[in-house]
Amino acid sequence: MSEEGLPDSSALTRGEEEELVTRLLAMLRQLVETADYLSPARRQALAAALDTLPSPDAITLPPDEAPEKRSPAWQTSLGRQAERIGRLAEHLAILLSDKSGVPIDMTGYLASEARARVVLSLLEAADDDALLAYFTERKTHGLLDADTLLNHAALGSSRVFFAALAAAVDLAVDIEMVAAFIEDGGITILERLLLRTEISETAREAIMQAYRSACGEP
Repeated sequence: MSEEGLPDSSALTRGEEEELVTRLLAMLRQLVETADYLSPARRQALAAALDTLPSPDAITLPPDEAPEKRSPAWQTSLGRQAERIGRLAEHLAILLSDKSGVPIDMTGYLASEARARVVLSLLEAADDDALLAYFTERKTHGLLDADTLLNHAALGSSRVFFAALAAAVDLAVDIEMVAAFIEDGGITILERLLLRTEISETAREAIMQAYRSACGEP
C-alpha cells in the first residue's frame, strides 16, 4: 500500500499489507498465550485488548511525519516487507498499550518478538537467491551485524543463518563483527551448524576462514 507521505520503501499492495498485519496479530496472540514473562493480569489484559483491535483490513499506519529518517529505499521484496513489518509492529505495540494499560515497553517487546518471527517465516519460505540478496542489502545499509547473526542462529533454520553469514563473509565484513559473534557464544552454534551437509564446501571454507581470522589464526 502506498500512503501519502510514505517513502517508496514502504509501498506494498493493500492485500500484502493485510497479510502482514494478520501474521503479526496471530503471532502476538501466540506470544501472549505462551510468554512466561507475563503476569496473569497482564496476559489477561493483553488477550482482551487483542480481541478489541480492528480487523486486519482496518489497521493502517498513520502518515509518516519524518520519512527522511526512514531507511533508504529497499530494492528487494523481502527488504520492503521486513521494513513494513517493523513499522506495523511498532504501531500495534502502541495500540495494545493504549487498549490494555500494559506499559509500552512490554507491548513493544512483545511486538518486537512477533516482528522477528514473522520476518523469519518469510525468510524461511524464500529461495536461496532471494535470501542472499536480502542479507546483502541489509549489509549495504549497515544492518547486518553480530546481533543479527546470533538472532538468526537462535531463531531460524541453519539455511537462513548461513545465508546471513555468507552475505557477511562475501562482503568482507569487519573481522570485529565476526569476533563479537564468537565472543557472544555464537561459535558453539557455528561449529554445530557446520557439521550439517546443506552448506557447500566453498561456503563452509569461507566461513571457517572468517572464524580463523577472527581468532587471530593464519
